[in-house]
Amino acid sequence: MTEADDYYEEVSRAAAAAMQTVAELAPRLAAREVEERSPDGRVIVKVTAAGTITDITLRNGVLRRYDSAALGELVAKMLSTAQRRARAEYESALMAAIPDEVAEASRIIRDSARDST
Repeated sequence: MTEADDYYEEVSRAAAAAMQTVAELAPRLAAREVEERSPDGRVIVKVTAAGTITDITLRNGVLRRYDSAALGELVAKMLSTAQRRARAEYESALMAAIPDEVAEASRIIRDSARDST
């Protein structure tokens, strides 16, 4: 084996171990809750990055403030907003958790592919 082969093997092992750590972290990140509140604070929704609705809270007086159609639209809009934000936060946290070893392995793969064409 050459020195380059040894290096590639070392990077490959380190990247695989690092990705195992990320794979174990991903479900915990996906379970994090994100909360969205209506401007008046009477409606609160909570969702996870996986899209699961974990809680919807309707505070006192919500039906005096909104009719049923408006309340349904508000809750749907809030859930959608919360789910998008939860997903964005998940993706950001997951990308931040990817170790340098994985980036180096990706660089080597890209360079090898480019050199072979």
